[in-house]
Amino acid sequence: GAAPDGEVEDYVVTVVAPTVRLGNRVWADTDNNGTINGAEVGINGVTVQVFAADASGNPTGSVLATTTTATATLLGYYAFNLLPGDYVVVIPASNFGAGQPLVGLYSSGTSTGTFNGIDPDTTPTDSDDNGFNAINPASTGVRSAAVTLTVAGEPTGEDNNNGLGGLLDNSVNFTVDFGFVSAAPTAIKLGYVKGWWQDAQVTVEWETISELNTLGFDLYRLEGGKRIRVNADLVAALNVERGGVYRVAEAMTKPTAPLSYLLVEQEVTGKQIEYGPFTVLVQSGASVSSVDAKGGALEFRFSGEPGATYQVESTEDMVHGRWTRVGTATADADGVLIVRQPVGGSDPVRFYRALKP
Repeated sequence: GAAPDGEVEDYVVTVVAPTVRLGNRVWADTDNNGTINGAEVGINGVTVQVFAADASGNPTGSVLATTTTATATLLGYYAFNLLPGDYVVVIPASNFGAGQPLVGLYSSGTSTGTFNGIDPDTTPTDSDDNGFNAINPASTGVRSAAVTLTVAGEPTGEDNNNGLGGLLDNSVNFTVDFGFVSAAPTAIKLGYVKGWWQDAQVTVEWETISELNTLGFDLYRLEGGKRIRVNADLVAALNVERGGVYRVAEAMTKPTAPLSYLLVEQEVTGKQIEYGPFTVLVQSGASVSSVDAKGGALEFRFSGEPGATYQVESTEDMVHGRWTRVGTATADADGVLIVRQPVGGSDPVRFYRALKP
């Protein structure tokens, strides 16, 4: 403002944005229970990276910072000083190569069929495993779920042997731990097995969350103490870490009771692994009768049972894509139910089906 006399001076003021601190420990989970106990120790020399998280909680962009686990007396600690925001911690694949600290190791729970560790945002528990498990970590590495960091909004009282870095405890999140074990993963992880009756045949569908050394699958229906092979030829596996969806159909009148199935995985080594038996309640599916473009949308018209409620699912890949539930629909008095998908822009055209829940 105006001054009657005196000198006018300019000052440069540096504004320092508030920071938060993220860690904590990479350890050898010798009992594979996903929790650090008193007898277990950390692993030094592990490269740890942090990325920004996208809207889906996946790492995005380039590496924001890299550090290495190391302390003089307590092994396996890491930490990053960051601005408030959403982040993903990654144990990169390079740690699992020959001569590296995690060679021959897998994320805690991989061998017991636990797909992911605990989400540190929804369950900010200290000293538990937060790794998203990978069948082949030497190829993909292991990462955490997304962590949202806020000033004065972080959990308190967790293991702070890594040092608070001059910050208050409520601006430090030391709950993102990674356990590793030598137990090898199971060959596949199944997401679900289900079936439905339509067009005078029963279709059985299963989803694998991950696969390892899988050549293909045989599906057997169990009846009267016998195994009846459903597929004529081996169902070829995708043999990819993210897995996929498979289905086999056989001609059959509509079942009046649940059916029992056994899934047999054929490995490239010649080994066979059996999964099941699975009891499948076979319900009727609604048949697609027409697809029309109306008013800037695709209209899928299904023919089902009058008054019946169906679960509507969608996918971008009819062959091996995962089906996502998008809602429910009830057939009218004529058995007709309609699903509409707006089209335009960059949205892909999707496929739909309607099955009884």
